[in-house]
Amino acid sequence: MTRKLNYFYPDGVTPMPASNLALVRALAGESVEDQEFIAVPDLRAFRHTIVANARPLKDEFGNLRGAVTVLRNVTEQKRAHQSLVDSEKMAQAIINTALDAFVQTDETGLILDWSPHAEAMLGWTRSESRSVRRRKI
Repeated sequence: MTRKLNYFYPDGVTPMPASNLALVRALAGESVEDQEFIAVPDLRAFRHTIVANARPLKDEFGNLRGAVTVLRNVTEQKRAHQSLVDSEKMAQAIINTALDAFVQTDETGLILDWSPHAEAMLGWTRSESRSVRRRKI
């Protein structure tokens, strides 16, 4: 059974022709750095995010003799990053809509974040709260 891979640009929607793959480009003499693309086996739902680097191989006279490519599957890293982004967005949405005042500081007392209700309750704008270190509330 032959498996067909379908390739897409990083947007995951626009089909990428095989002629644009890093190995094919390296076989044409081009060096390729960190080309990201999506590979989908047999148009299945599971998608692999791949990062490719490729170099042409030339002999001592500069004649093209082949190419080498390194492929890294970064699917899990992309998923983990997206989960973190989604979690941060959800936390920020909770802070922004909560009826309580939220103030986030670092270990030195520098105010890092300030909810809209903190502005209303304490009378300082978000930008004012960040301009002073160790402001006591």
